[in-house]
Amino acid sequence: MLSIVRRRLYSTSWKLIDHCPQPEYDTGCTHCKPKLPEHLAINTQRDLNNTKAAPYKHVLVLSHGYSSLDTMEPGISKHVGSLAYQIHHLNPDFHDPKYPVQVSNIILPNQEEILHRFNMTEGDNLVYLYPDNKAVKFKKDQLETFVKKYLKHDEIDDDIKYPHLNLDKININLTYDHFYEEAIAKHLVLICAHGLTDRRCGIMGPLIQDEFHHVLRKESIRREVSVGLVSHIGGHAYAGNVVYFPRDCLRNRDMIWYGRVGPKQVQGIVKETIMNRNVIKSLLRGDPELYR
Repeated sequence: MLSIVRRRLYSTSWKLIDHCPQPEYDTGCTHCKPKLPEHLAINTQRDLNNTKAAPYKHVLVLSHGYSSLDTMEPGISKHVGSLAYQIHHLNPDFHDPKYPVQVSNIILPNQEEILHRFNMTEGDNLVYLYPDNKAVKFKKDQLETFVKKYLKHDEIDDDIKYPHLNLDKININLTYDHFYEEAIAKHLVLICAHGLTDRRCGIMGPLIQDEFHHVLRKESIRREVSVGLVSHIGGHAYAGNVVYFPRDCLRNRDMIWYGRVGPKQVQGIVKETIMNRNVIKSLLRGDPELYR
């Protein structure tokens, strides 16, 4: 049975601002400048805009079996047996270059609690799916059905496929033979920290995550935002890389990709992007024209 409590219908709106504001206070490491290996300098010259196109769907895997990115192999889509590998090696008919699917492994601070709440067994997968803004649990032997149901483009207009719902307090519980869905109630911030793929991400990621925790607590919105780490998402040279998924995510332009983020930029991202719905052009790896 599908139960949806609707608050109000509206379209996600963004405003574009040119620059990230300077921090207003020091949490203790706001102005830290981590030392990176000399041969792994961050590219500060290239314009970040249009260095990353948001995928048609982003699959974030929680049931990958790792407790830390420190032991997660690089190239997760090449690791035989992983969900990323299985999705990328399914029937080529599922793949459409115009509607790319990205698969990442994520580590959340309360991941074990989440897995326990979903009553995971050895035969289950659990993913967060965007821009659908839902958690999906399904049996491992139903992967092809999952791909057809959630990842294959079906030519339906996005405005019809993703109705303009505010998911802040929507409660969705949809149970049938092999799938369980639940709306994601919190904003999600993911920081690339996959050190075995690139040391820049491994060094920068945890510092940025700590700064987000401090700032969110200071701004009294810590309970509204989940902050985690993600496997490589592309763009080592632009570390730190941060992806923001709002809790009312409706379409792929609502997945905000930032680069060259350090602790100093976190206050600006929290206040402008998360709290005020402003996209920061100087950090944006996507297309700024989508937000004008």
